[in-house]
Amino acid sequence: MKNKILDFVIVGAPKCGTTALYKLLDLHPEICFSKQKEPRFFTKIKGEFGFFSRGQGPRLSGNFHKGFSWYRSLFSKFKDGQIKGEASTVYFQNPDTPKLLKKYVPEVKIIIMLRDPVFRIYSHYYQEKKLGFKFSSFKQMYEDNDNRFRYYYKISRYKKHIDRYLLYFDKSQIFILIMEEFEDNNLLSLKRVFKVMERKLFFYIMTPAMILSWLFGLLLIHEIGFEKLGQTWMILKLIFVVILTIYHFY
Repeated sequence: MKNKILDFVIVGAPKCGTTALYKLLDLHPEICFSKQKEPRFFTKIKGEFGFFSRGQGPRLSGNFHKGFSWYRSLFSKFKDGQIKGEASTVYFQNPDTPKLLKKYVPEVKIIIMLRDPVFRIYSHYYQEKKLGFKFSSFKQMYEDNDNRFRYYYKISRYKKHIDRYLLYFDKSQIFILIMEEFEDNNLLSLKRVFKVMERKLFFYIMTPAMILSWLFGLLLIHEIGFEKLGQTWMILKLIFVVILTIYHFY
């Protein structure tokens, strides 16, 4: 089997369940994900937001300048018979990504996850506020038409971003998954995703680490319902990550 650069990519949108999908797909023995969940390789756009800046762009910069040797190194665990995938949510809204993907991996399959656009905006705000950025209230940011709020809003204009991908890729290469449907029927949604990637839904005896990964993925799918718990939810996620790490390495 030819060792491709990339077989499929989860391009976002941010805060639409991509981490949960990544965690669940990563359990499949025929899928090799990049060691870094969000390589942000297929974009050259610089980050425009941080503790000392309030731009309307992504928080983190693209890594295309690191070159293909660096990118290939992220798949060092690749084995014959596997397909390669990654998940970088900046790809959804960064305008240079579709063109770069088309140029270097023209046969790649693209997975887009979406959710209620208003909930997505609030979840994005909530995530960055948890990171320590000094934001005013969500209501105040909306009323002030804050730069950061405009960025959240821009991402949630889904049609604009999807149309950009359709300029470069055939519809048959693009699969759209709705997070609310994923919540309602995880198994059916996974079956549809595996069909797109030409892989069978698999069942086998799971190790404790796999079980924890599965549970953690399901918790992330339903994160919007836990956000109101605030710090308690953060602690629960941290505990899951620590336990999962111990099982993986010990």
